[in-house]
Amino acid sequence: MKKLLLLILPLLFASSLEATSTRIDVLDYDSDTGISIYCIAGYAFTTIRSKTNGESSLTQIMRKHGNGGAMPMSCDEYRDTKPLKLWED
Repeated sequence: MKKLLLLILPLLFASSLEATSTRIDVLDYDSDTGISIYCIAGYAFTTIRSKTNGESSLTQIMRKHGNGGAMPMSCDEYRDTKPLKLWED
């Protein structure tokens, strides 16, 4: 009986938990190069879409930290450090 109760209790509490979702925002996009910058969970990521087959991969943008180290770049840091006319003519 204890084992059955231990299996049922978590199910009762799980239904009351709120589902969490991560918001994804597009920070930048360049159709000529196929480069996109996204904000996912507060951190900046980039994708480069291939012109031949359309494949892409997601890569986290890193910033310099200390002597040769790297730390993930936050979306706010990306917005603050990017040039105003990054991909404009």
